[in-house]
Amino acid sequence: MRLSVFTVTVATAFCALVRGACATMAAESGGADLIYFGGDILTMAGPSPSYVEALVVDDGKIAFVGSRAEAMEMASDATTMVDLQGHTLMPGLQDTHGHLLLKMHNLLKLDLTGAATPDEVIARFKTYIEERSLGPDDWALGYLVPKPQDLGRLLTREDLDRISTEVPIMAQEASGHIATVNTAALRKLGITADTPDPTGGTYRRYPGGTEPNGILDEAAVIQAFNALPPIPEDKIEALLAEVSNLWLKYGFTTARDILTGLSPDDFAIARRAAEEDLLPLDLILYANAQLGEETILEHEDWINGYVGRVKLGGIKMMIDGVPNSYTAYMREPYPNLPEGYDSHYSGFLNVQAADVMRYVDLYYDTGLQLNAHVMGDGAVDLYLTALESAEAKYGRKDRRPMAHHAGLVTPDLADRFASTGTVAVFNSAAISGFGSSGEYYWGKDAPDFIMPARTLLDYGVSVTVSTDCPSGPSEPDVFRDIFGIVTRKSFADDYVMGPGQRITVYEALSGITRTGAWGNFEEETKGTLEEGKLADLVVLDRNPLKIDPLTLTEVKVLETIKEGVSVYRASEAANP
Repeated sequence: MRLSVFTVTVATAFCALVRGACATMAAESGGADLIYFGGDILTMAGPSPSYVEALVVDDGKIAFVGSRAEAMEMASDATTMVDLQGHTLMPGLQDTHGHLLLKMHNLLKLDLTGAATPDEVIARFKTYIEERSLGPDDWALGYLVPKPQDLGRLLTREDLDRISTEVPIMAQEASGHIATVNTAALRKLGITADTPDPTGGTYRRYPGGTEPNGILDEAAVIQAFNALPPIPEDKIEALLAEVSNLWLKYGFTTARDILTGLSPDDFAIARRAAEEDLLPLDLILYANAQLGEETILEHEDWINGYVGRVKLGGIKMMIDGVPNSYTAYMREPYPNLPEGYDSHYSGFLNVQAADVMRYVDLYYDTGLQLNAHVMGDGAVDLYLTALESAEAKYGRKDRRPMAHHAGLVTPDLADRFASTGTVAVFNSAAISGFGSSGEYYWGKDAPDFIMPARTLLDYGVSVTVSTDCPSGPSEPDVFRDIFGIVTRKSFADDYVMGPGQRITVYEALSGITRTGAWGNFEEETKGTLEEGKLADLVVLDRNPLKIDPLTLTEVKVLETIKEGVSVYRASEAANP
């Protein structure tokens, strides 16, 4: 029997009395596998916090939650007793917006987090290329280049040419929606002055001409991704283990890869992971809608349930972009446009309106869930219009469509979220990351409408919280997102964005447990600590409900348990 990171003792008594069917099963099998006690056991099973004294695990499922005395009746000499020593046990976290396979690719790239200037980016790239002896047939890839408001400006083709004019280089900005390439990369990608912009994207040009300046937006970035080499076969298993452990480190027992197919080898990697049983947590795939129905349905064996811990949950449309590159699609023009933009410019659509309507119509009446990146209020409006049209055609279905980011949502749109049953998925660390720049990009009246969780909850809309890793954060630390949605305070200073949109810590925790599981159509097996559900659990070093919200980013995961098996322990990670 495995040992816990916490104090473990062995029960010495086994009482003949049992409680209910789960207890009977535990008794017949010789006693429960595990009994947790000695800390806050937060069930997340209702609209307000509820605690129990003990939780019993048997055969990978929760066999009992309740009093410690009753739990001990299910013990035998073989039962592992886990004293939480005052730490907090709660349901395993449910990812509703992450990019696990993208992060796997990014593990081979240069992480540029924290680079303070373009010169620092250049210096890091030079070291990266020299250490790996990269040449013209290779790619030097970097990600998480700080946003323009932090770096001072976007990188240019000339910046990257200072590193090398022979090695192809691509540096992706932190949002994931902008990338800069050097002359060698433009040549390798076949992008010239005569190359037309792709639908839903741009190759930015030098003023007054058509020569590309190396900056790629939106669909142009996706096209570049599709030209990159696949992960070498001999590295896949180790990289899957590393990236899975990263999600487990932050308490997730269910992960998402949302926009599967962004890299051409995504589905092949997921297929190998399933066939060879390489994943210690569940992974739900959401295919890029633009791959086409025929390609997506090649994996229809994954639609109805997990195969080797992988399933296909739905599709995702990347409808618009992000405000800091002026590609979020707005109903009104941007208030502060840089030189070169028409004063009526309001962003643009990555997926054209007719295609949004077509995709929603195509998938609304199937078993595939609809997901859409909608940052600007114009994109939100378009997505809701498509959902309303599909509902009128097919009748109201329990589809739980998801609107990811929902960056700008006015009350009229909030009402339509509720009427269509649309779930809001907030990567809310962005609230704290935006800080006062939200007013610059979207106007002084915008803060009360930027990711307005309070308004949406009050309208009866389901709200989930997730990380968007690695598009923004390098690691899926969801307590940064909880901090953002609870405090709405800037990470950089004391600026608070729309304080009236704050929600409670419990509401935020619900968004990564109970509501998250419901949004993933897995509420019958996950998201709360209730008898019969999977023993997907996380142990935290403190109770998030009992601390100053300003310290939420300090919460640490001590242990992650998947179906009764410890799959991550902080002490072991710190002392391998």
